[in-house]
Amino acid sequence: MSRTTTFDEFLSSDAVVALHSADAPALPETLRVVDGTAMTDLAGVYSQFATAWAFPDYFGRNKDAFDDCMRDLAGSPLITEITDAQRLLLDEPRQLRWFAAALEFYAHSYRAQEPAVRFAVVLSAPADLRATVARRWRAVDVEPILLGD
Repeated sequence: MSRTTTFDEFLSSDAVVALHSADAPALPETLRVVDGTAMTDLAGVYSQFATAWAFPDYFGRNKDAFDDCMRDLAGSPLITEITDAQRLLLDEPRQLRWFAAALEFYAHSYRAQEPAVRFAVVLSAPADLRATVARRWRAVDVEPILLGD
């Protein structure tokens, strides 16, 4: 498993993806929350993020439109928690690579702004499924930071 850190340390780092046990105490930051059980395919990802981040009504529900909306978020920090992350893109597993790369791209774009804005995603999963979630993300070249209890 990856290194363990606190949520505050994660926010201070350049890491984009963290893994949190759903059985652990709640995270100390107000996050936008999306439901992994509703995100087993790209349509679900689009819908959940559109609702959580209040995408405009004209959001086209495709990768290009998603990229446009995700690069135009307001606020700081821009942190999204994906609950039941073990379900994320299970029906379209090849799309996880795109999604992971997109998250890295958004984080880089927000870091380059003046002033820099923190963008990250916290994957929450039951303790007994965290290793499975971490393996899926490692398979797409992302090493999630493990958040300690």
